[in-house]
Amino acid sequence: MHTAKARRLSSCFGFTLIELLVVIAIIAVLIALLVPAVRRVRAAAQDNAAANDLLLIGKAEVAYHNSAGTYSSTLTALTTLHANIASGEADGHNFSILSSSREAFVARSAPIEGGRTGLQTCTIDQTLHIGC
Repeated sequence: MHTAKARRLSSCFGFTLIELLVVIAIIAVLIALLVPAVRRVRAAAQDNAAANDLLLIGKAEVAYHNSAGTYSSTLTALTTLHANIASGEADGHNFSILSSSREAFVARSAPIEGGRTGLQTCTIDQTLHIGC
């Protein structure tokens, strides 16, 4: 009689293997749903940072134009840019000047690895309008 009572008490306070496996499976499904969302948010944040860097490039081009009378055809000539942007690569994007003249310029940012380091390719012109 004493062993039956002890067996009943021990089964009331523990988890079965099936219950534990169900909980682990539910946690695994939740993690599987969360990982792609986190990647998308990270890529969107890098796109936002790249758009901010494009704006810095545009402002540096305007400053260069005010002093030299023409727009620069290279990022390295824009001395007001931070070194990593002037090198052409920052925040998971490649930056380049697509065209420049005395009247206009177009700069572009493109993700280094599409979908992983960003989702959008964007451009900026002399009016400081960013288009993606």
